Amino acid sequence: MKLYDVLRTVVEQFGEEILAQPKLKGFVQDYMPDDRQSIHMIQSAVTSQLGQQLLDLKNVDKSTRELRMASIRQAFQDRFFLRDGVAEYLVDCFQYALGWKKDKPSDPSEEKREEPKSAQEVKKQKPVTPPRQQPTGPQKPANPPKPPKPPKPPRNTKKMMAIAAVVLGVVAFFFLGGWQWLSGLFAPSAERMYVLSETVVVRANASDTATVVKEAVYGQELMVMMPDTGRWAQVQRSDETTEGYVLKESLVDKKDLERLNSLWGDDEARQNITESRYRRALIHFRKEVNADNDYKVYGADYKGRNYRVEEAGEFGAFAFIADNKGSGLRQAAVYSFDAEGHPLLEKPVDEQPSEGQYIKKIALENGNYELVLGGKKVQKASPVVASSESSTPKKNNKSDEQSEPETPQKGGTGFKLEVVDDIPSGGVSQDNNNANGKTGTGFRLESVDDIPQ
Repeated sequence: MKLYDVLRTVVEQFGEEILAQPKLKGFVQDYMPDDRQSIHMIQSAVTSQLGQQLLDLKNVDKSTRELRMASIRQAFQDRFFLRDGVAEYLVDCFQYALGWKKDKPSDPSEEKREEPKSAQEVKKQKPVTPPRQQPTGPQKPANPPKPPKPPKPPRNTKKMMAIAAVVLGVVAFFFLGGWQWLSGLFAPSAERMYVLSETVVVRANASDTATVVKEAVYGQELMVMMPDTGRWAQVQRSDETTEGYVLKESLVDKKDLERLNSLWGDDEARQNITESRYRRALIHFRKEVNADNDYKVYGADYKGRNYRVEEAGEFGAFAFIADNKGSGLRQAAVYSFDAEGHPLLEKPVDEQPSEGQYIKKIALENGNYELVLGGKKVQKASPVVASSESSTPKKNNKSDEQSEPETPQKGGTGFKLEVVDDIPSGGVSQDNNNANGKTGTGFRLESVDDIPQ
């Protein structure tokens, strides 16, 4: 059974999408367990996404398809250092399986180079040698015997054995698939990226309807193997060998992940702000607007409205307040989004919210985004500065904090001094009926509340 027959059988059983999946190699191994060359070719096709590249040409006109297919064949041959005809044969096998090619491809390994018939006949004919003529003149004396050659020095057998071992090792290396290792060695190195969303699904191939292989969580490191696949990136966990595809918008580099982590004030903010585009807006704020790590976004503060999402504009808007708990300062920002979900910073907020205020609404007026703030500003008490006695004379004995509001009917608190004739001789007394028989003139002091101002 040939490779093109195996591919067509697999497509008839599992559909055309099987040509773009890694398990295609397993089916070929089941049908052709002893054909190592075909297995290696299919492994190379899976690694380079040859099947997916051909499926992308399904709805293209024939002339354009032929041009692109020639480019795909050349790139495949150059990447894996294949001899002439192998890449063309493998692409033709895929076309035969998809029904694009009616004639069965010819296997280059079975082609034999035949010599021209005329050349074969020439080989069969024996050359005719003319008869030797006897010399007629005087004959030359026979050549004297040559002296024996000196014996050759013994060869370095160890050196020869080492060279032979190296040659055999190189041959075995390439025979056992070492060319694949070399192609991977010179391929672009994988890039380390990190999950931006709380969770993201990893699919078997680059399609929204492909099978879910597993899930990755926020902050998890993934190795991006092939980033140039449209909206998708081929990834692999650093501690696993299983590969899959995730959306590029759900991945960020390490610096952006650190910027986002520096903005989380508590777990509630992170658990509620989950969409990738909102988190990219937070990253832009930390990177381009406010790099002070003391400013953070909190989830539960002032009725939980430190951030808000509105269906304002064509693709929605997102606003949030960053708090600096140490200084008491706050900063608000408003972002809109384009069709691809990229955050766009709107004009800076004119009035920054103070302590006690929250985001009530995001309004769009005349193409400008405005924040409608709710709550009341928290007014902090200003320190009381006491005046000196020399600059302001006191009118009563009570402090400013204890004084009542000034009215025209009432005065302040003070003392009244009266001259009294009948004071007992024992001293100052408030008892005017003390009849001890001894009186004198003195003063009486009374406390009075309503002293005219």
